[in-house]
Amino acid sequence: MALPKPNQDMFDPVHRKITHIVDSHQLLPYQAALQDAVWQKKLRDVQDIAQQLQEKDDSDFGKTDLIPASDVEKFLKAASHIFLLDGLWKQDTKLQLTWVNNENENIKGLTAMEGSTHMLRLHTTHNKSGLEVLCVLLHEMVHMFLTVCEQEELSQGHQVDVRLFGYSRHGYYWQRLARSIETRATYVLGLKIDLGRRDACLEELVAGEMTARMAYFEELWDPNPGASGVSEARMVFEWVGPRKFEAIKRKDAERNGESVET
Repeated sequence: MALPKPNQDMFDPVHRKITHIVDSHQLLPYQAALQDAVWQKKLRDVQDIAQQLQEKDDSDFGKTDLIPASDVEKFLKAASHIFLLDGLWKQDTKLQLTWVNNENENIKGLTAMEGSTHMLRLHTTHNKSGLEVLCVLLHEMVHMFLTVCEQEELSQGHQVDVRLFGYSRHGYYWQRLARSIETRATYVLGLKIDLGRRDACLEELVAGEMTARMAYFEELWDPNPGASGVSEARMVFEWVGPRKFEAIKRKDAERNGESVET
């Protein structure tokens, strides 16, 4: 089974929203937004929290009170305005933040939604720097936005394609939006923002036991040759392939109750 893409924007309201957001990240719309006073205030809020995280000492990481929930909420509201055209937060939206310090959970962050409340878990054990926490917040923000989109579609009686949202929630929609936010946030913050798209792609292929053609990688990663003469798309494609095969073998062994070599 291959990874799908939407057929046409006109038949896919979620894809239309994502396209609208991605278009807003281009240079001319971005330069126009810079003239808006509200946008400037939100940008300062994002930059302030990013700086606050960057200034944390190594000894702070691993604590379950790294930054207060009010600051995380402030960051997500501002980042939603900057990167999602204010598509995440509504008047009745709330955030419930839980910091977890559990070495047995190999997860940096996790999000779910109950009613109008975003339930966000951040794992201090696996986030070793301020930049890492910042990237995880942006990674989870994309999940939050797509959950809102999915719920809106279902509430209107529309069907949604689980393959586009993703079996691990890292499908085509997440990848396309994450790529654009990654690029724009790197420019806005002056930091190398990495939303973990390569690992997320592997997780998605394994969760759905799917394959992806080179064309899929070329759409979601840079298809142009880099300094090494190899494109980013080709490097990700070659990185994912053997790891997907091994991960699915382990998954099958676990299903069958067989021992798994590590």
